[in-house]
Amino acid sequence: VVLPLLSVSSDASIMGTVEVRLPEEKIGGLVCLKFWEHRPQKEEYALSTVIYEPHG
Repeated sequence: VVLPLLSVSSDASIMGTVEVRLPEEKIGGLVCLKFWEHRPQKEEYALSTVIYEPHG
């Protein structure tokens, strides 16, 4: 898995990531766009939305 792009909103409430799963033996590659919501009580981000193969 490769994480080539990560961006955080100016108030740090939302984070967006692009995740690339490289194909094995030229089969099964996948690109996902993920959005995460900040949970200040736990000081972590929780996955909110996953978009598989954006613009694919």
